[in-house]
Amino acid sequence: MGCVQSASSATATVKCSDGTTEASESPSRHALRREKSIAARAAGRAPNNDGGSDNNNSSSTGGGRPSPEADLPINWNLRFKDLVILEHIANGGYCTVLGCMLHGEKRAGKIPLATCSDPEGAVADLTNEIKILKRLRHPHLCSVYGAGGWRAEGDLPFLVLERLQYKNLAQQCGTDVDDTSMIAEFKQRKRRAKFRFRKRLGYGLQLGDLLRYLHSESIPGGFVIHRDLKPSNIGVSDDGVLKVFDFGLARLRERRDPLTDRYVMTGQTGSQRFMAPEVFDGMPYNEKADIYSYGIVLWELCALQKPFAGMSSHEHARKVFRHGVRPPLDKRWPEELKSLLRSCWHAEAEERPDAAQAVETLARVIEKMDATAAGAAGAASARRNRPDNLFGEST
Repeated sequence: MGCVQSASSATATVKCSDGTTEASESPSRHALRREKSIAARAAGRAPNNDGGSDNNNSSSTGGGRPSPEADLPINWNLRFKDLVILEHIANGGYCTVLGCMLHGEKRAGKIPLATCSDPEGAVADLTNEIKILKRLRHPHLCSVYGAGGWRAEGDLPFLVLERLQYKNLAQQCGTDVDDTSMIAEFKQRKRRAKFRFRKRLGYGLQLGDLLRYLHSESIPGGFVIHRDLKPSNIGVSDDGVLKVFDFGLARLRERRDPLTDRYVMTGQTGSQRFMAPEVFDGMPYNEKADIYSYGIVLWELCALQKPFAGMSSHEHARKVFRHGVRPPLDKRWPEELKSLLRSCWHAEAEERPDAAQAVETLARVIEKMDATAAGAAGAASARRNRPDNLFGEST
């Protein structure tokens, strides 16, 4: 179920593979400024100002608008009693997320999940996440407001993040549950009407920009691999800006030459549906593993479907990793978008683009879509204002 733009009306639309159409809605003003900043940088028209810092909260979210919580100080030695716990939000595989108040502001607190299968691993993952987030600063990272230890010994870590009110991308795409009923399909159509194709591509652009930062600009002489990119680890702020969280499996590595070097890291890390073949096979890998995951996430955003739906773990391994099966590409999607997806999920890591190349390509796709929409709107306006249409009749 995919969509591609048409300029047959004043409001640009996209045709979907199920025969329906949807308006090509622009993202929020804030998100749009952010995307224009990303596109300008990708095309070499603007300098990068998302540099690293020991303060994770970006002083600007791009496009000239300061963050409303810009440069708030981060206390890395919080006490757990500094938090006022309000509610339980969710459990992940290894951590619990709690709604809390810190210094009078609503936040999200993250603590190891005591009942998980590997409590020591949960502590190690959260400790690793705090260590890495101390080094990062970017508008598309979920902002950090503090961390510390709890219990009398202070040996259990906790992390305080910005609280995202919107649903994560899996929930927005409707891929967070397995339901093939007619009711689910009806809900999916309603969801598509709200979560427009243009906006989804914009989220893909913002995610690519974060990967560009992690892979090439975050650490002097090094890079960060997320290793668990998936829609359920991606949220959206109140003003429509994409935010990535859950860096528990992320790794920081020193850059070696050549750039194609692969690194020995834990295999089969992350979620299999979004996992690169070399990671599943336990082979050495590099940041191109994130690019494979990015391609699968981008397809899910475009199609509003769960990739490889219905496959068991064994079937997925056989079809995807052994025989090269990939998600279907709607023939009516822009060719440049389809080419980008194919290259991102290529079986050979060296054949995948780097994040900067992916951003540049997707920015061109969006620029053409916006230009077509603007042209269609201009033509409609001219028809409405011509002398033989004095009464403003629609055409």
